[in-house]
Amino acid sequence: EPEGSVRVASILHAGTLSCEPTCGHVTVSGPFTNACALNLQSGLLSFGSNSPLGGTPTISGRGSLRFAAGTQTIANGVTFTGPVELTGATLTNASGQTMTFTDLTQTGGTVTGAGTLTFSASGTFAWNGGTHDNTGTTQIPTGATMTVGGTVNLRNTRVLENLGTLD
Repeated sequence: EPEGSVRVASILHAGTLSCEPTCGHVTVSGPFTNACALNLQSGLLSFGSNSPLGGTPTISGRGSLRFAAGTQTIANGVTFTGPVELTGATLTNASGQTMTFTDLTQTGGTVTGAGTLTFSASGTFAWNGGTHDNTGTTQIPTGATMTVGGTVNLRNTRVLENLGTLD
């Protein structure tokens, strides 16, 4: 069962990174440029430094993705299809760009940029800490659910657009 840290100057990922059938907790602490699929059927892949993230991160089964530190630049159209944790990093996307989540838990960190953070129609967003900042939009579409607990911050001209369920 792979477990531990990957400490390198940088990783350029252009294939499919799979963790199957069982993986532990793997932390990538150098820049990780992703242009293709991340297939996490189990375990936890944690990013701890500045990483541009593109492609289509596919997280299936019990696998999850964690953004723990650094600034993660999310490319336009990236869809996270499995559990994602934002614990301390900054997720950013530019004007006119959209990042989509199925299941996001935010306990810290920041969502920023002039783009849109949205969810799939059956998506869930547990916002238990952290900040949404800048001129972008955080959108809860019809069918999605957002729960709020703890101290959360919506700053500057960031818009929270709720068309779903807010608990």
